[in-house]
Amino acid sequence: MTIESSPKAELQRHAQKAATAFLAGPRRDRMTALLEAPTDKQWDKFRRSLAGTFQAALDPRHARPLSAHEQHPEVLEHLLRQAGAPDRCAVVTDLGGDDGLYALTAALGRFPWHGQGVLISCVPGALAYYESEGADRFILLRAGAVAGR
Repeated sequence: MTIESSPKAELQRHAQKAATAFLAGPRRDRMTALLEAPTDKQWDKFRRSLAGTFQAALDPRHARPLSAHEQHPEVLEHLLRQAGAPDRCAVVTDLGGDDGLYALTAALGRFPWHGQGVLISCVPGALAYYESEGADRFILLRAGAVAGR
């Protein structure tokens, strides 16, 4: 369940900070440009990128693949909380139907997202969870950035 209706602007802020912090190369530039002041069409392009092209642009310095053991909601929540995740997070999906602000436990309770690309942004530009359409799963973390949120 969504805690409250989320203004699109807050979701876009989380998405823009994630693109800036966790992507590399020309795709990073493209994604951040799409999210500067996105039209509905540009926002849809970004959301659709979560299915796969977002993964192709991940900066390996900040993207840690999850082991099989870590791919359980309780373990994942523990890892995110240990890294500084607050109670509330922003969820953006490639289909858009589940976008919103959620309690972290509720967002992870949907895990796995079954073929949806999803970005769960815990701390904008510092800590997130990403799952591709192909079910590849990552913790995205900028070392040292969470403490200074």
